[in-house]
Amino acid sequence: MNAYALDLAKQRAAEQQYWASFSCLPSEPVCEELFQTRMQHNPPKSPGTVELIQTEITRLNASFETRFGEPVHNDVPPHEKTMQRLSVGPLEENWDEVAELAKDLYSWVAEGLRIATLRKPLDPESFDKDWKQFKLLETFMACVLGCGQSDLTAAMGPLKDLNSLRVTHAHNLLIVDRFRHFDLKDRRVREAWFIVVDGIARALRLLSDHLESNREVSGQTS
Repeated sequence: MNAYALDLAKQRAAEQQYWASFSCLPSEPVCEELFQTRMQHNPPKSPGTVELIQTEITRLNASFETRFGEPVHNDVPPHEKTMQRLSVGPLEENWDEVAELAKDLYSWVAEGLRIATLRKPLDPESFDKDWKQFKLLETFMACVLGCGQSDLTAAMGPLKDLNSLRVTHAHNLLIVDRFRHFDLKDRRVREAWFIVVDGIARALRLLSDHLESNREVSGQTS
């Protein structure tokens, strides 16, 4: 139970001393957002996981449609229970929870990308018919948007790490310090999950940035 100073200040001295006897330090670091919201009555703008990812998918679709006439993502939200899991995040200090959530996030973000739409701007000779979302997206960024290796790495790296996270867990090979773009070593589980979510949001944002800033469509586009 929490008691706030503003409320205790209205109580008698004996009541204040009674509540003070229960004072203890939190077991985890103090949450700045909780402090601002509950103690300062100044809640910061802090979108949750679902809102954060949905915002980036919506922007990606708008940017792609402006350039190529159709959205590139199905933009179908996950099942309600999946949305709830993504919103809450890991409940225990258990890496299995992060991996399970990564599967949900991958299904929403990666599998929602439209393969047929990614193929349309590409020269038919530049891709293989068996290529899936990530390989097509990487080729699209290089051939159509003219992105260099550093931008390709910044956008595709987190997406590939997300895929590795779910795949390695499925094969019982999850080693948190072997991801190339998610710095998960020595992190607690919830902190690691937020790193994953922020990384995916940044990757989608970077792709939208390139779509919006590079208006000159290359000769590879149709």
